[in-house]
Amino acid sequence: LTGQGADTGAMSGAVPDALVLDALVLAALIAGLGVLAVTAWVWFLFDRNVARPIEMLAGGLRTGQTSDPAEARYLADLGPAARDAAEARARSAEALAGAISEHAADLEREKATLESILADIGAAAVMTDAGGRIVFYNASAAQLLPGIALDRPIAGHLAGAALAAAEARLATGSGATDIRCLSLQGLPLWGRMRRVDGGTLLILRDRPARQPVPRDTLEALRRNAATLVPMLEALDGPIPPALARAIQAEGQGLANAVRELTATMTADAPVGRADLPELAAGLELAEGQRPLTLLVDADGLNGLLRHLDGRLRDMGITPRLVADTEGDDAEARLALTWTGAPVPMDRLESWLSQPPDPAQPDLTGHEILAAHATGIWPERDGGDSKLVLPLQIAPAAGGGDPGLTYDFALSRREAASTRLADLTCVVFDTETTGLDPSDRIVQIAGVRIARGRLTGGKKSARPPRPGWPT
Repeated sequence: LTGQGADTGAMSGAVPDALVLDALVLAALIAGLGVLAVTAWVWFLFDRNVARPIEMLAGGLRTGQTSDPAEARYLADLGPAARDAAEARARSAEALAGAISEHAADLEREKATLESILADIGAAAVMTDAGGRIVFYNASAAQLLPGIALDRPIAGHLAGAALAAAEARLATGSGATDIRCLSLQGLPLWGRMRRVDGGTLLILRDRPARQPVPRDTLEALRRNAATLVPMLEALDGPIPPALARAIQAEGQGLANAVRELTATMTADAPVGRADLPELAAGLELAEGQRPLTLLVDADGLNGLLRHLDGRLRDMGITPRLVADTEGDDAEARLALTWTGAPVPMDRLESWLSQPPDPAQPDLTGHEILAAHATGIWPERDGGDSKLVLPLQIAPAAGGGDPGLTYDFALSRREAASTRLADLTCVVFDTETTGLDPSDRIVQIAGVRIARGRLTGGKKSARPPRPGWPT
Protein backbone atom coordinates (compact mmCIF):
# COMPACT_ATOMS: atom_id res chain seq x y z
CA LEU A 1 0.00 0.00 0.00
CA THR A 2 2.79 2.29 0.81
CA GLY A 3 4.30 1.78 -2.69
CA GLN A 4 1.04 2.41 -4.41
CA GLY A 5 0.54 5.67 -2.65
CA ALA A 6 3.94 6.85 -3.61
CA ASP A 7 3.37 6.14 -7.32
CA THR A 8 0.03 7.90 -7.22
CA GLY A 9 1.59 10.99 -5.73
CA ALA A 10 4.28 11.05 -8.43
CA MET A 11 1.75 10.91 -11.23
CA SER A 12 -0.28 13.68 -9.72
CA GLY A 13 2.82 15.93 -9.68
CA ALA A 14 3.66 15.28 -13.33
CA VAL A 15 0.37 16.54 -14.70
CA PRO A 16 1.04 20.25 -14.15
CA ASP A 17 4.44 20.03 -15.92
CA ALA A 18 2.83 18.68 -19.10
CA LEU A 19 0.29 21.45 -19.05
CA VAL A 20 3.04 24.03 -18.75
CA LEU A 21 4.95 22.49 -21.66
CA ASP A 22 1.87 22.51 -23.85
CA ALA A 23 1.24 26.10 -22.96
CA LEU A 24 4.79 27.04 -23.81
CA VAL A 25 4.60 25.27 -27.15
CA LEU A 26 1.34 27.00 -27.95
CA ALA A 27 2.76 30.35 -26.96
CA ALA A 28 5.85 29.77 -29.08
CA LEU A 29 3.71 28.81 -32.04
CA ILE A 30 1.58 31.88 -31.64
CA ALA A 31 4.70 34.05 -31.28
CA GLY A 32 6.27 32.51 -34.35
CA LEU A 33 3.17 33.08 -36.37
CA GLY A 34 3.09 36.65 -35.11
CA VAL A 35 6.71 37.18 -36.09
CA LEU A 36 5.99 35.76 -39.54
CA ALA A 37 2.97 37.99 -39.88
CA VAL A 38 4.93 41.04 -38.82
CA THR A 39 7.82 40.10 -41.16
CA ALA A 40 5.39 39.62 -44.03
CA TRP A 41 3.74 42.93 -43.25
CA VAL A 42 7.11 44.72 -43.09
CA TRP A 43 8.17 43.03 -46.33
CA PHE A 44 4.90 44.07 -47.94
CA LEU A 45 5.40 47.65 -46.83
CA PHE A 46 9.05 47.62 -48.03
CA ASP A 47 8.08 46.16 -51.38
CA ARG A 48 5.22 48.61 -51.83
CA ASN A 49 6.94 51.77 -50.63
CA VAL A 50 10.64 51.15 -51.43
CA ALA A 51 11.35 48.30 -53.86
CA ARG A 52 8.59 48.99 -56.37
CA PRO A 53 9.19 52.77 -56.42
CA ILE A 54 12.91 52.14 -56.99
CA GLU A 55 12.08 49.83 -59.91
CA MET A 56 9.70 52.46 -61.30
CA LEU A 57 12.41 55.13 -60.99
CA ALA A 58 14.93 52.86 -62.70
CA GLY A 59 12.49 52.23 -65.55
CA GLY A 60 11.78 55.94 -65.82
CA LEU A 61 15.51 56.71 -66.02
CA ARG A 62 15.90 54.12 -68.78
CA THR A 63 12.98 55.38 -70.82
CA GLY A 64 13.16 59.05 -69.89
CA GLN A 65 9.65 59.04 -68.41
CA THR A 66 8.79 60.69 -65.07
CA SER A 67 6.86 58.75 -62.40
CA ASP A 68 4.09 59.81 -60.01
CA PRO A 69 5.61 61.81 -57.11
CA ALA A 70 3.34 59.96 -54.62
CA GLU A 71 4.96 56.68 -55.56
CA ALA A 72 8.38 57.83 -54.28
CA ARG A 73 7.27 59.72 -51.16
CA TYR A 74 9.24 57.37 -48.88
CA LEU A 75 12.50 57.63 -50.87
CA ALA A 76 13.50 61.05 -49.58
CA ASP A 77 15.32 63.08 -52.33
CA LEU A 78 15.76 60.15 -54.66
CA GLY A 79 12.36 60.64 -56.31
CA PRO A 80 12.77 64.37 -57.14
CA ALA A 81 16.37 63.75 -58.31
CA ALA A 82 15.21 60.99 -60.65
CA ARG A 83 12.42 63.22 -62.00
CA ASP A 84 14.91 66.05 -62.60
CA ALA A 85 17.25 63.66 -64.38
CA ALA A 86 14.43 62.31 -66.55
CA GLU A 87 13.24 65.82 -67.41
CA ALA A 88 16.81 66.90 -68.27
CA ARG A 89 17.19 63.86 -70.47
CA ALA A 90 13.87 64.61 -72.14
CA ARG A 91 14.98 68.20 -72.81
CA SER A 92 18.31 66.99 -74.20
CA ALA A 93 16.57 64.43 -76.41
CA GLU A 94 14.17 67.10 -77.65
CA ALA A 95 17.03 69.49 -78.39
CA LEU A 96 18.97 66.72 -80.15
CA ALA A 97 15.94 65.75 -82.20
CA GLY A 98 15.44 69.40 -83.15
CA ALA A 99 19.09 69.79 -84.14
CA ILE A 100 18.98 66.59 -86.20
CA SER A 101 15.77 67.70 -87.85
CA GLU A 102 17.24 71.12 -88.64
CA HIS A 103 20.44 69.54 -89.99
CA ALA A 104 18.42 67.11 -92.11
CA ALA A 105 16.38 70.02 -93.45
CA ASP A 106 19.61 71.91 -94.26
CA LEU A 107 20.99 68.86 -96.06
CA GLU A 108 17.75 68.48 -97.99
CA ARG A 109 17.82 72.16 -99.01
CA GLU A 110 21.48 71.90 -100.06
CA LYS A 111 20.71 68.71 -101.97
CA ALA A 112 17.82 70.38 -103.77
CA THR A 113 19.97 73.44 -104.55
CA LEU A 114 22.84 71.34 -105.90
CA GLU A 115 20.40 69.25 -107.92
CA SER A 116 18.96 72.37 -109.52
CA ILE A 117 22.47 73.67 -110.25
CA LEU A 118 23.58 70.37 -111.78
CA ALA A 119 20.35 70.10 -113.75
CA ASP A 120 20.85 73.48 -115.41
CA ILE A 121 24.65 73.55 -115.70
CA GLY A 122 25.91 73.66 -119.25
CA ALA A 123 28.31 70.73 -118.89
CA ALA A 124 27.18 67.11 -119.00
CA ALA A 125 27.66 65.38 -115.63
CA VAL A 126 27.65 61.57 -115.56
CA MET A 127 28.47 59.50 -112.47
CA THR A 128 29.18 55.78 -112.62
CA ASP A 129 29.73 53.07 -110.03
CA ALA A 130 32.81 50.86 -109.72
CA GLY A 131 31.47 48.65 -112.52
CA GLY A 132 31.10 51.54 -114.96
CA ARG A 133 27.29 51.61 -114.82
CA ILE A 134 25.50 54.97 -114.80
CA VAL A 135 24.02 56.04 -111.47
CA PHE A 136 23.52 59.77 -112.17
CA TYR A 137 23.31 62.14 -115.13
CA ASN A 138 21.88 65.61 -115.75
CA ALA A 139 19.90 67.22 -118.56
CA SER A 140 23.00 68.26 -120.51
CA ALA A 141 24.23 64.67 -120.48
CA ALA A 142 20.90 63.52 -121.89
CA GLN A 143 21.34 66.01 -124.76
CA LEU A 144 24.97 65.18 -125.54
CA LEU A 145 24.56 61.40 -125.11
CA PRO A 146 21.20 60.36 -126.61
CA GLY A 147 19.81 57.16 -125.14
CA ILE A 148 21.63 57.52 -121.83
CA ALA A 149 19.82 55.86 -118.91
CA LEU A 150 20.46 54.65 -115.40
CA ASP A 151 22.06 51.23 -114.87
CA ARG A 152 23.60 51.22 -118.34
CA PRO A 153 27.37 51.08 -119.01
CA ILE A 154 28.90 54.45 -119.87
CA ALA A 155 31.22 52.70 -122.31
CA GLY A 156 28.20 52.10 -124.54
CA HIS A 157 27.82 55.84 -125.13
CA LEU A 158 31.44 56.84 -125.92
CA ALA A 159 33.42 55.70 -128.94
CA GLY A 160 37.05 54.64 -129.04
CA ALA A 161 39.49 53.83 -126.26
CA ALA A 162 39.51 57.28 -124.62
CA LEU A 163 37.57 56.03 -121.58
CA ALA A 164 39.96 53.14 -120.94
CA ALA A 165 42.97 55.45 -121.37
CA ALA A 166 41.53 57.92 -118.85
CA GLU A 167 40.92 55.09 -116.36
CA ALA A 168 44.53 54.00 -116.82
CA ARG A 169 45.71 57.52 -115.96
CA LEU A 170 43.50 57.57 -112.86
CA ALA A 171 45.01 54.24 -111.84
CA THR A 172 48.39 55.97 -111.48
CA GLY A 173 47.05 57.77 -108.40
CA SER A 174 45.84 60.98 -110.01
CA GLY A 175 42.62 62.33 -108.53
CA ALA A 176 41.34 63.62 -111.89
CA THR A 177 42.42 63.62 -115.51
CA ASP A 178 41.48 65.21 -118.83
CA ILE A 179 39.47 63.24 -121.35
CA ARG A 180 38.78 63.85 -125.02
CA CYS A 181 36.43 61.49 -126.81
CA LEU A 182 33.60 61.07 -129.32
CA SER A 183 29.98 60.19 -128.71
CA LEU A 184 28.50 57.34 -130.72
CA GLN A 185 26.95 59.99 -132.97
CA GLY A 186 30.42 61.41 -133.70
CA LEU A 187 30.12 64.52 -131.52
CA PRO A 188 33.56 65.61 -130.18
CA LEU A 189 33.57 65.89 -126.37
CA TRP A 190 36.17 66.99 -123.88
CA GLY A 191 36.24 67.42 -120.13
CA ARG A 192 37.48 65.90 -116.85
CA MET A 193 37.17 62.49 -115.26
CA ARG A 194 37.42 62.13 -111.47
CA ARG A 195 37.29 59.33 -108.90
CA VAL A 196 34.18 59.64 -106.71
CA ASP A 197 33.10 57.12 -104.04
CA GLY A 198 34.60 54.11 -105.77
CA GLY A 199 33.22 55.12 -109.16
CA THR A 200 33.92 57.98 -111.56
CA LEU A 201 32.43 61.38 -112.35
CA LEU A 202 32.58 62.61 -115.94
CA ILE A 203 32.15 66.30 -116.75
CA LEU A 204 31.88 66.61 -120.53
CA ARG A 205 31.38 69.53 -122.90
CA ASP A 206 31.04 69.67 -126.63
CA ARG A 207 34.00 71.47 -128.13
CA PRO A 208 33.16 75.08 -128.94
CA ALA A 209 33.53 76.28 -132.50
CA ARG A 210 36.86 78.00 -132.97
CA GLN A 211 38.29 80.25 -135.59
CA PRO A 212 40.23 78.34 -138.23
CA VAL A 213 43.91 78.28 -137.40
CA PRO A 214 46.53 78.17 -140.19
CA ARG A 215 47.85 74.82 -139.02
CA ASP A 216 49.94 74.18 -142.12
CA THR A 217 51.79 77.48 -141.81
CA LEU A 218 52.35 77.05 -138.10
CA GLU A 219 53.54 73.48 -138.55
CA ALA A 220 55.99 74.52 -141.25
CA LEU A 221 57.41 77.24 -139.03
CA ARG A 222 57.54 74.88 -136.09
CA ARG A 223 59.35 72.17 -138.02
CA ASN A 224 61.93 74.65 -139.31
CA ALA A 225 62.47 76.18 -135.89
CA ALA A 226 62.55 72.83 -134.13
CA THR A 227 65.12 71.35 -136.49
CA LEU A 228 67.33 74.44 -136.79
CA VAL A 229 68.87 74.26 -133.30
CA PRO A 230 69.76 70.51 -133.21
CA MET A 231 71.16 70.73 -136.77
CA LEU A 232 73.48 73.58 -135.82
CA GLU A 233 74.52 71.76 -132.65
CA ALA A 234 75.71 68.84 -134.78
CA LEU A 235 77.35 71.02 -137.42
CA ASP A 236 81.13 70.48 -137.74
CA GLY A 237 81.72 72.82 -140.67
CA PRO A 238 83.92 75.92 -140.86
CA ILE A 239 81.25 78.27 -139.47
CA PRO A 240 82.86 80.48 -136.84
CA PRO A 241 81.75 79.66 -133.29
CA ALA A 242 80.42 83.17 -132.71
CA LEU A 243 78.30 82.98 -135.85
CA ALA A 244 77.04 79.51 -134.92
CA ARG A 245 76.04 80.77 -131.49
CA ALA A 246 74.23 83.72 -133.06
CA ILE A 247 72.38 81.48 -135.51
CA GLN A 248 71.52 79.10 -132.70
CA ALA A 249 70.17 81.96 -130.59
CA GLU A 250 68.13 83.23 -133.53
CA GLY A 251 66.74 79.75 -134.09
CA GLN A 252 65.79 79.50 -130.45
CA GLY A 253 64.15 82.91 -130.66
CA LEU A 254 62.26 81.79 -133.75
CA ALA A 255 61.01 78.72 -131.90
CA ASN A 256 59.89 80.84 -128.95
CA ALA A 257 58.15 83.31 -131.25
CA VAL A 258 56.30 80.54 -133.04
CA ARG A 259 55.29 79.05 -129.70
CA GLU A 260 53.92 82.41 -128.54
CA LEU A 261 52.06 82.87 -131.83
CA THR A 262 50.56 79.41 -131.54
CA ALA A 263 49.54 80.02 -127.93
CA THR A 264 47.80 83.25 -128.96
CA MET A 265 45.94 81.68 -131.85
CA THR A 266 44.91 78.60 -129.89
CA ALA A 267 44.18 80.28 -126.57
CA ASP A 268 40.77 78.59 -126.32
CA ALA A 269 42.24 75.09 -126.50
CA PRO A 270 41.30 72.98 -123.45
CA VAL A 271 44.63 72.76 -121.64
CA GLY A 272 44.57 71.61 -118.03
CA ARG A 273 47.06 70.35 -115.45
CA ALA A 274 48.58 66.88 -115.24
CA ASP A 275 51.22 65.21 -113.08
CA LEU A 276 54.13 63.33 -114.59
CA PRO A 277 52.85 59.84 -113.59
CA GLU A 278 49.52 60.72 -115.24
CA LEU A 279 51.27 61.56 -118.52
CA ALA A 280 53.41 58.44 -118.23
CA ALA A 281 50.46 56.03 -117.93
CA GLY A 282 51.19 53.08 -120.24
CA LEU A 283 54.85 54.12 -120.62
CA GLU A 284 58.08 53.15 -118.92
CA LEU A 285 58.93 56.06 -116.62
CA ALA A 286 62.57 56.43 -115.64
CA GLU A 287 63.31 56.08 -111.94
CA GLY A 288 64.15 59.04 -109.73
CA GLN A 289 61.86 61.57 -111.42
CA ARG A 290 60.94 64.48 -109.17
CA PRO A 291 57.28 65.52 -108.77
CA LEU A 292 56.21 67.68 -111.68
CA THR A 293 52.91 69.24 -112.75
CA LEU A 294 52.56 70.47 -116.33
CA LEU A 295 50.07 72.68 -118.17
CA VAL A 296 48.83 70.08 -120.64
CA ASP A 297 45.76 68.25 -121.84
CA ALA A 298 46.52 64.88 -120.24
CA ASP A 299 44.36 62.93 -122.65
CA GLY A 300 45.95 64.32 -125.80
CA LEU A 301 49.57 64.34 -124.59
CA ASN A 302 49.39 60.88 -123.04
CA GLY A 303 47.83 59.54 -126.22
CA LEU A 304 50.57 61.12 -128.34
CA LEU A 305 53.37 59.78 -126.12
CA ARG A 306 51.86 56.30 -126.16
CA HIS A 307 51.51 56.53 -129.94
CA LEU A 308 55.19 57.45 -130.38
CA ASP A 309 56.23 54.83 -127.82
CA GLY A 310 54.35 52.17 -129.78
CA ARG A 311 56.00 53.19 -133.06
CA LEU A 312 59.44 53.04 -131.46
CA ARG A 313 58.74 49.60 -130.02
CA ASP A 314 57.64 48.44 -133.48
CA MET A 315 61.22 49.29 -134.54
CA GLY A 316 62.66 47.17 -131.70
CA ILE A 317 63.45 50.20 -129.52
CA THR A 318 62.53 50.23 -125.82
CA PRO A 319 62.27 53.91 -124.81
CA ARG A 320 61.91 55.42 -121.34
CA LEU A 321 60.21 58.67 -120.44
CA VAL A 322 62.49 61.22 -118.73
CA ALA A 323 61.63 64.73 -117.53
CA ASP A 324 64.31 67.41 -117.24
CA THR A 325 63.83 70.99 -116.09
CA GLU A 326 67.49 72.03 -116.50
CA GLY A 327 67.11 74.64 -113.78
CA ASP A 328 64.18 76.26 -115.58
CA ASP A 329 61.13 76.75 -113.36
CA ALA A 330 58.88 77.65 -116.32
CA GLU A 331 59.54 74.83 -118.79
CA ALA A 332 60.28 71.11 -118.63
CA ARG A 333 61.63 68.90 -121.40
CA LEU A 334 59.99 65.50 -121.68
CA ALA A 335 62.04 63.01 -123.64
CA LEU A 336 61.54 59.46 -124.89
CA THR A 337 65.12 58.21 -124.49
CA TRP A 338 66.80 55.07 -125.81
CA THR A 339 70.23 53.76 -126.75
CA GLY A 340 70.89 53.74 -130.46
CA ALA A 341 70.43 55.80 -133.59
CA PRO A 342 67.98 58.73 -133.67
CA VAL A 343 64.70 58.64 -135.56
CA PRO A 344 64.85 60.41 -138.95
CA MET A 345 62.84 63.61 -139.10
CA ASP A 346 60.72 62.45 -142.04
CA ARG A 347 59.70 59.31 -140.15
CA LEU A 348 58.79 61.39 -137.07
CA GLU A 349 56.70 63.65 -139.31
CA SER A 350 54.90 60.61 -140.65
CA TRP A 351 54.10 59.44 -137.12
CA LEU A 352 52.83 62.90 -136.16
CA SER A 353 50.52 62.95 -139.18
CA GLN A 354 48.68 59.92 -137.77
CA PRO A 355 45.92 60.16 -135.11
CA PRO A 356 46.87 58.51 -131.80
CA ASP A 357 43.23 57.47 -131.39
CA PRO A 358 41.82 55.92 -134.61
CA ALA A 359 38.32 56.83 -133.41
CA GLN A 360 39.28 60.51 -133.76
CA PRO A 361 40.96 60.71 -137.17
CA ASP A 362 40.98 64.53 -137.20
CA LEU A 363 43.06 64.74 -134.02
CA THR A 364 46.57 64.05 -135.31
CA GLY A 365 49.84 64.44 -133.48
CA HIS A 366 50.37 67.80 -135.19
CA GLU A 367 46.99 68.98 -133.90
CA ILE A 368 47.85 67.95 -130.35
CA LEU A 369 51.20 69.74 -130.47
CA ALA A 370 49.61 72.86 -131.94
CA ALA A 371 47.02 72.93 -129.16
CA HIS A 372 49.87 72.94 -126.63
CA ALA A 373 51.97 75.49 -128.51
CA THR A 374 54.96 73.19 -128.63
CA GLY A 375 56.85 70.83 -130.90
CA ILE A 376 58.87 67.62 -130.78
CA TRP A 377 62.19 66.80 -132.42
CA PRO A 378 64.91 64.14 -132.33
CA GLU A 379 68.23 64.71 -130.58
CA ARG A 380 71.39 62.67 -130.07
CA ASP A 381 73.39 62.71 -126.85
CA GLY A 382 76.49 60.57 -127.18
CA GLY A 383 75.32 56.99 -127.69
CA ASP A 384 71.75 57.82 -126.68
CA SER A 385 68.95 59.28 -128.75
CA LYS A 386 65.70 60.90 -127.73
CA LEU A 387 62.56 62.67 -128.85
CA VAL A 388 62.36 65.98 -126.98
CA LEU A 389 59.06 67.62 -126.12
CA PRO A 390 59.15 70.96 -124.22
CA LEU A 391 56.10 71.76 -122.04
CA GLN A 392 55.12 74.53 -119.67
CA ILE A 393 55.36 73.83 -115.92
CA ALA A 394 52.14 74.58 -114.04
CA PRO A 395 52.39 77.18 -111.27
CA ALA A 396 51.92 75.93 -107.74
CA ALA A 397 48.28 75.50 -106.81
CA GLY A 398 47.30 78.16 -104.32
CA GLY A 399 46.78 76.64 -100.89
CA GLY A 400 45.12 73.40 -101.88
CA ASP A 401 41.90 74.91 -103.23
CA PRO A 402 39.34 72.08 -103.27
CA GLY A 403 37.65 73.57 -106.37
CA LEU A 404 34.22 73.81 -104.74
CA THR A 405 33.24 76.00 -101.78
CA TYR A 406 29.69 76.64 -100.66
CA ASP A 407 27.56 77.30 -97.58
CA PHE A 408 23.93 77.93 -98.44
CA ALA A 409 23.11 78.44 -94.74
CA LEU A 410 24.86 81.83 -94.79
CA SER A 411 21.74 83.37 -96.30
CA ARG A 412 19.69 82.23 -93.28
CA ARG A 413 22.15 83.27 -90.58
CA GLU A 414 20.87 85.88 -88.17
CA ALA A 415 22.76 89.15 -88.33
CA ALA A 416 23.06 89.37 -84.55
CA SER A 417 24.31 85.81 -84.07
CA THR A 418 27.55 85.73 -82.12
CA ARG A 419 27.92 81.98 -81.70
CA LEU A 420 31.45 80.86 -82.45
CA ALA A 421 30.11 78.34 -84.96
CA ASP A 422 28.36 81.17 -86.87
CA LEU A 423 31.29 83.59 -87.07
CA THR A 424 33.48 84.28 -90.08
CA CYS A 425 37.00 84.88 -88.81
CA VAL A 426 40.70 84.43 -89.49
CA VAL A 427 42.71 82.30 -87.09
CA PHE A 428 46.36 83.34 -86.83
CA ASP A 429 49.27 81.28 -85.59
CA THR A 430 52.65 82.86 -84.90
CA GLU A 431 56.09 81.57 -84.11
CA THR A 432 58.17 83.90 -81.97
CA THR A 433 61.55 83.85 -80.27
CA GLY A 434 59.72 84.14 -76.94
CA LEU A 435 56.91 85.93 -75.14
CA ASP A 436 58.76 88.94 -73.80
CA PRO A 437 58.13 92.39 -75.34
CA SER A 438 61.68 92.38 -76.68
CA ASP A 439 61.18 89.14 -78.68
CA ARG A 440 60.50 89.02 -82.41
CA ILE A 441 58.06 87.19 -84.67
CA VAL A 442 59.67 84.46 -86.80
CA GLN A 443 56.69 83.37 -88.87
CA ILE A 444 52.98 84.15 -89.07
CA ALA A 445 50.24 82.07 -90.70
CA GLY A 446 46.49 82.44 -91.00
CA VAL A 447 43.49 80.53 -92.25
CA ARG A 448 39.99 81.86 -92.96
CA ILE A 449 37.04 80.04 -91.38
CA ALA A 450 33.41 80.69 -92.33
CA ARG A 451 30.80 79.09 -90.05
CA GLY A 452 33.17 76.38 -88.93
CA ARG A 453 34.37 75.52 -92.45
CA LEU A 454 37.77 76.16 -93.96
CA THR A 455 37.42 78.50 -96.92
CA GLY A 456 39.15 76.92 -99.90
CA GLY A 457 42.42 78.60 -100.86
CA LYS A 458 42.18 81.31 -98.18
CA LYS A 459 45.43 80.54 -96.42
CA SER A 460 48.61 82.47 -95.73
CA ALA A 461 51.99 81.40 -94.36
CA ARG A 462 54.97 83.72 -94.71
CA PRO A 463 57.85 85.29 -92.82
CA PRO A 464 56.95 88.73 -91.44
CA ARG A 465 58.81 91.98 -91.87
CA PRO A 466 62.30 91.54 -90.32
CA GLY A 467 62.49 92.84 -86.78
CA TRP A 468 58.74 93.07 -86.38
CA PRO A 469 58.01 93.24 -82.63
CA THR A 470 55.71 90.64 -81.11
